[in-house]
Amino acid sequence: MQLKIGVMDSGVGGLTVVNELQKIIPDATILYYGDSGNCPYGNRSQKDIIELSKKIIDFLLSQEVDFICIACNTISTVIEKLQKDCPIKLIGIIQPVSNYIATVLNPKKIGLVATVDTVQSQEYPIKIHEKNKHITVIGQGSPTLAALIESGEFTTKKIEAEIQKEMQLILQKNAIYSVILGCTHYPIVEDHFKKLYPKITFINPAHYQALVANKVFLNKPIEQNTGTDTYIYTSGDISVFSSIVEKIGIKTQQPVKKLVL
Repeated sequence: MQLKIGVMDSGVGGLTVVNELQKIIPDATILYYGDSGNCPYGNRSQKDIIELSKKIIDFLLSQEVDFICIACNTISTVIEKLQKDCPIKLIGIIQPVSNYIATVLNPKKIGLVATVDTVQSQEYPIKIHEKNKHITVIGQGSPTLAALIESGEFTTKKIEAEIQKEMQLILQKNAIYSVILGCTHYPIVEDHFKKLYPKITFINPAHYQALVANKVFLNKPIEQNTGTDTYIYTSGDISVFSSIVEKIGIKTQQPVKKLVL
């Protein structure tokens, strides 16, 4: 029996989670679905987000995955509602990194750059404050950065201009040394963040989600895997996905496939 991990996102951003999973759990088969045809989720109602998410979960269940990593901050805000109807474990992206920040990093203040919806949801400060009430979270939402990356424009000056706009709003009145990249799209352009702000540590939640996934993996009675691979499906533009797969170094023997659910 092979370990199969399902990964889902509203678009290309969750590929950063796939990248971390491949590093930490190289023996797993990964099935990824990015719903770029309906992206962005952050502008939708909670009802729409849940309905769209359930379609993806049903598809991944049909592929007999062992558990699902929700590689989307917006979907992770409704994970409790989704888990009620899901027979396998769902691992969100907000809780793992929040635990790390609250119990290990323990800063006085931390920055958060994310979509407007994620910042307004207050999920990061809520999860961090569950274990550490003394950390101040300074959030700033970008209405356009994720969309720019989703369109494939992740090497343009537009990206750096938007990063500077949001980061300056965080840094203007705050001594911040660490910033959460609170949208899975953002690590795709982490090189731009680091270039513009070399003295700041940028935290990629995908890494901590993959660590939690590895703990789930180690607790499963799975035999040695053979012929592992990564399968990538999208309801959107295949070319954008293919270019990002190449940019961040995801290993796959399969071409990206279009699949509308």
